[in-house]
Amino acid sequence: GRMPPDVPGGLTYCRYRDFRSSAAPYTESSIYWNVLAARLAFIIVFEHAVFFIIYILNWLVPDVPKTIQNKIDHERYIDQRERWTHETTDEKFKQAAVASEAISRMFRISTNLPSSTLETKDKPPTQRPVQRKNNRIGVSRIDE
Repeated sequence: GRMPPDVPGGLTYCRYRDFRSSAAPYTESSIYWNVLAARLAFIIVFEHAVFFIIYILNWLVPDVPKTIQNKIDHERYIDQRERWTHETTDEKFKQAAVASEAISRMFRISTNLPSSTLETKDKPPTQRPVQRKNNRIGVSRIDE
């Protein structure tokens, strides 16, 4: 805008660029909307730049220290090895039971034991009663 003609002499105006029309309703000009769009674009680009930097820093700095991660990996390895060993031991035990059953059938071992060790799973085991000692401690009236 321009300075109005009826301003008294010696009076100074402090002005800033407003990007509005100089006519009475003072509506925003097209430059105003361009500047506003540029400001919003800057905010969005700056925000995404900050997010990207944070993502890179999170990627570079691990949550778990390397020594702890190595210990975790070692524990997982031990667990896997234990599971594998347990599975193979069970499998070998089953194979040994089948082999011993086959051997006992071949030689027809005659004993008082059942003819099949695998058949004993169906029968309830017989237990002899356990003899326990009387370990009672006498309490006298004085101790009460």
